[in-house]
Amino acid sequence: YEIVSRDWSSDVCSSDLGRLLPCDRGGAGQPVVGAHQQAVALLVDRLGPHPFDRLVAVLDDPSVAVAGPLVVDPEGQMQDSARRFPTVRSLIVKAVRRVPAPEYDHVSEPFEPDWIAGICMLFRTADFLASGGFDDRYFLYYEDVDLSLRGAHRGWRCRCAPSAVVWHVGGASTSVLGDRTRFLQERNRLRNAARHLGARQIAAAVWLSVRRLRHAPRGVHTRALVAGLATWPGELLRRMRR
Repeated sequence: YEIVSRDWSSDVCSSDLGRLLPCDRGGAGQPVVGAHQQAVALLVDRLGPHPFDRLVAVLDDPSVAVAGPLVVDPEGQMQDSARRFPTVRSLIVKAVRRVPAPEYDHVSEPFEPDWIAGICMLFRTADFLASGGFDDRYFLYYEDVDLSLRGAHRGWRCRCAPSAVVWHVGGASTSVLGDRTRFLQERNRLRNAARHLGARQIAAAVWLSVRRLRHAPRGVHTRALVAGLATWPGELLRRMRR
């Protein structure tokens, strides 16, 4: 296994992950890497009891390329970690709701979402390497959406195993980066739209960014819109070359 993580907490390597996957813990914001040949894991927070036993079992099905857990906050409330790919409707909902409703009802049995949030993802190594992995041009937002969309084009299936639990403190990056999180989210959404989505979805993504110019901090929203649109020539050219 290879493990790549940010904001690595000390209890992770001492948990069942350390038993299943040899790992080295880096400094704050540094990758944490272990070694094996079968799976790649991305983690950003604390583990529940023995989640990797359950996630590895999900990958025993050769048709599944990505496994994810149930994600809860420190109070035990379920978070929206299993999602559908962006649509015109979902982009409009984001424009009118700060916190959109969950897109899947979490149940006790495994289910297959379009994509699993990068809070915790377990990949089959061969699939991860064949996809090219995460794109460094994204940061903090949409790198998991981008990889999952590329995987979907390759026939990937994602499966969420609610019996595996990870705790996640939402908004931790926002508290550190402040308004830069808004910039990154909006810029990366526009990049992702140009790379993957249809004309109507692209128009909805632009409309959402333009609509947010009405709200503070306007300078951040403006810079994000300009930076996102600046990625389009390169993304559209890559798209034409597929």
